[in-house]
Amino acid sequence: MELPLSDDKLVADCRKEFETAQSKGHTDSAEASIRYCWALVHSPNQDRVWQGLAFAEALLGGPGMTEHNNKEVIYLSSVAKYKLGKHVDARRQVQELLKVSPGMRQAQNLNDLLEATLAKEALIGVGIGAGLLGVAALVVAGLARR
Repeated sequence: MELPLSDDKLVADCRKEFETAQSKGHTDSAEASIRYCWALVHSPNQDRVWQGLAFAEALLGGPGMTEHNNKEVIYLSSVAKYKLGKHVDARRQVQELLKVSPGMRQAQNLNDLLEATLAKEALIGVGIGAGLLGVAALVVAGLARR
């Protein structure tokens, strides 16, 4: 599974929509905020992903945010953490979300992606450890022959 990507135009459009909703006090400003957050965390630009993570954290529990909105923002925060390499934090957060919303398909897909990523990282770690152990054994064997 691949996560969708946003582009510069989408980020700019969502930012404009967010700023307009904020300035006019629209009742849909929470939705505009979530769309802007989505565009940021799905950006290929790491700085924007960091901005999206900070924005998501600022949105949580804020004015006008419903329980559903907060769940979406938690999911977006998890996506940002995944994209920033904070896989363990992302998995913990998405698993907490799945406890309260087990039917949230996008969260389940992200959890599956995180599990696969963490399993791959663990295998790489084991391989590196085995390689280092092999090198150490060769060094010890070489020293023992002297």
